[in-house]
Amino acid sequence: MRAQHIICRTDADFARYALFFIKNRQDFRNNITLADALINIMHTLPESSIMLILDSNNQTIGWGNFRYVSSDYEPNPNGEIAFVDSVIIEEKYRSSKLFLDGFHRLIQHIANDNQRVQWMEFNVLASHRYLNRLYSKFALKIGEYDGAYERENRYRGNFQEIKKYLSTIREKTIKKYN
Repeated sequence: MRAQHIICRTDADFARYALFFIKNRQDFRNNITLADALINIMHTLPESSIMLILDSNNQTIGWGNFRYVSSDYEPNPNGEIAFVDSVIIEEKYRSSKLFLDGFHRLIQHIANDNQRVQWMEFNVLASHRYLNRLYSKFALKIGEYDGAYERENRYRGNFQEIKKYLSTIREKTIKKYN
């Protein structure tokens, strides 16, 4: 499946993000309430960028949100860390190809948007074995802590090395599917 990736810029884009998040909030955290989802959205919008993932019919099938922070984790549009807060993709669309394509497009956007980025960091639920195994292929686990709902692991990787790794893996995947 070919997906389109856009950065939210308009109120309509942000509404698409919010509606998809509310509808699919259980993929974000088990047992998250509507109120908690709305609070998360309100906290996310001022400091984060959101990349929508659209299907061939222009319907939202997922999103990823990220922000730039300084080495002391303060919000900074020129920060050296690109922190990916979360990604949700509708279950029926999840695939290695979509993951690699989306991650590649996110990396491209970040590289063009903030040339000072040196590191990429992200949290993963400690209970999510598949994602922990996947992320450990290109980033180091640098911490573990109690998240808002359950234990989370934090991963960190050199931005240029992740970019190179994902480009190589993506090329192999494209050849496999073509």
